[in-house]
Amino acid sequence: MNKMLFVTAPLCAALLAVVTALFTGCGGKGAVEAGRLESADGCFTLYTYDDATDRGNSVITLYRESIMDETGGEEAAWTVRGRVSAKYKDGYAGVVLVPDEKTLERLRGGAEAVKLRISGDGGRYRFSLDTENVKDGNTFGREITAPERAAEIVIPFASLKQDVWGVQAPFDPALIRNLKIQTVGQPVSSFSFTIRRVEVTGGGL
Repeated sequence: MNKMLFVTAPLCAALLAVVTALFTGCGGKGAVEAGRLESADGCFTLYTYDDATDRGNSVITLYRESIMDETGGEEAAWTVRGRVSAKYKDGYAGVVLVPDEKTLERLRGGAEAVKLRISGDGGRYRFSLDTENVKDGNTFGREITAPERAAEIVIPFASLKQDVWGVQAPFDPALIRNLKIQTVGQPVSSFSFTIRRVEVTGGGL
């Protein structure tokens, strides 16, 4: 049986800049810390955000769970749940994964992909990399599906693209700041996905 613990209330999108500026990894202080996801391949600190600063009223919460892994043991995972309203026409909610220093070095130093072990409601989400040269939120990303049964999704950096609406910038891995997983579309009456593991492939620092 999964054990679940309620952790945080929603964190507004306005805090994203603060999170990026003040935090590098799992030991940061200065904003609301949502959770830590650690593995032999790296460490990420998780924060939630929503459309409150755009006068929306979407809701997102984060829960820590203890889940059985492939070997029959237990591993920590984080479940994200909420809903997306249409009060703001482009309503959204999501989670930011801020890497620690070692993981950030790997992301910036020759990494080729991110591997997610994820499960969820079968819905569509957008995975993206936030980089220092993107100022308008038009991050490099692609859509993924959170499968109902846990699965690994490999996301090559080469598959990530900006949307057409924003300022176009060159993709430079050396400017990566964090990872994001965000809802797609609005309204969404409910959404749910569980992040079990995040790995960086390539970049063997």
